[in-house]
Amino acid sequence: MESRTGIRWILLVCAAGLAAAGGCKKQSPVNPSQPVSSVSTQSDGQPRPAAAQENPQPESGAEPAHTGVRWYTNFEEALAAAQKENKDLLINFSGSDWCIFCIRLEKDVFAQEAFAKEAEKYFVFMLVDFPNDPSKQSEEIRKQNQQLARRYRFRNLFPTLYLAKPDGTPYAMAEYQPLGPTEYLDYLLKIRRYRDR
Repeated sequence: MESRTGIRWILLVCAAGLAAAGGCKKQSPVNPSQPVSSVSTQSDGQPRPAAAQENPQPESGAEPAHTGVRWYTNFEEALAAAQKENKDLLINFSGSDWCIFCIRLEKDVFAQEAFAKEAEKYFVFMLVDFPNDPSKQSEEIRKQNQQLARRYRFRNLFPTLYLAKPDGTPYAMAEYQPLGPTEYLDYLLKIRRYRDR
């Protein structure tokens, strides 16, 4: 009897570990009729930094303060920037205020200057956020994010990152990995090698 109970505990621990490794799943699936939210662009149309306190806007003529990546939340603006700069898009489907792996990825990788300075040479960053607090987004951003979820056939597993060519055509997916900023960039760049195959 004790050996069966022990085996059950082992199976439960393994199942929990597998679920955790796969990412976060939102309780109610992402769908167009449900109010969902995201971060918006600033009033001047520029991408809003991941954390406004960490990435203050520079004074006129000053070198910009740089910590983490600069996120676009308007897809058309991100697409235009990617095409203008001839960079790939990194499209991050995130649950920024509830998904533990999304929060870790932001804190441990995307918010780090070591990642951002190098990664911004290759990618324009698009945040497609589905937080629990819908007051963080405009109705327009919520609709856009639902459309992007359909366009990229998002499967409601957070975080999911799509690597896409400058025209928005996806060529690979990436996920949360418990890596530091430079190791995570290496992971993305290894995936990026397959873009033209």
